[in-house]
Formats: sequence, C-alpha cells, structure tokens
Amino acid sequence: MVGFTQQGADRRRGTRIQQRGLAVIQIAGRRLGGFVANLSGGGAFINCSQELAIGTPCEIRLWMNEGSKLSSLSLQGDICRRTPQGVGIRFVGPQETQDWVASLIDSQQASSAA
Repeated sequence: MVGFTQQGADRRRGTRIQQRGLAVIQIAGRRLGGFVANLSGGGAFINCSQELAIGTPCEIRLWMNEGSKLSSLSLQGDICRRTPQGVGIRFVGPQETQDWVASLIDSQQASSAA
C-alpha cells in the first residue's frame, strides 16, 4: 500500500522486554542520563527528560542486571521515536553487540519462566 506507515508494536522485530537499568546517551559530546524502560535486540526505550531530535545519531551506554552480575555495554544508535516520557533508540552498531542484547533478553525470559 503506497504511503502506508506501520505504527508502534507493528514495526518491532524480535522480543521486547520490560527492563530496568541505567543509560547514558552521548550526543555531540553531551552526556544525558536516563533509565531503560524496555529493550529488544534492535533498540531500547529510554526514560529521560531531554528533548532529542529524531534521526540524531548517538552512542548509548547501558548498565543492566544479568543474573547476579551487573553488565554494561556501549551501542551505536539513532533516535527513532520521541514521547513526553523519553526516546526510542534504534541500535545500528555491530551485530555482536546486538547479539549480546538478544542473549540478555533470553536470559531474562528464562529466569522469569523459572
């Protein structure tokens, strides 16, 4: 269908989990703090008070609980969504970092099912 744009959950690929963790978004030398609201292999939604322009490239550093240990990872991304609560970031970096996020999601789901 010409001009059709998928909205919200219809565009998402992969499993998305509700997750809590710290995030720092770095854009053009500025560091902005926030909290991870949800996470998938393709991106994350970060609760933050800053207004960031859609399409802006960024680096995001996440600190997440992985079982009994705290893990951190830096990812490349771009701002793909903005709401009054925060921003959606689409990961655009190397596949191995996206694979790490996917494995974190798998371990979270396995511990939730147990």
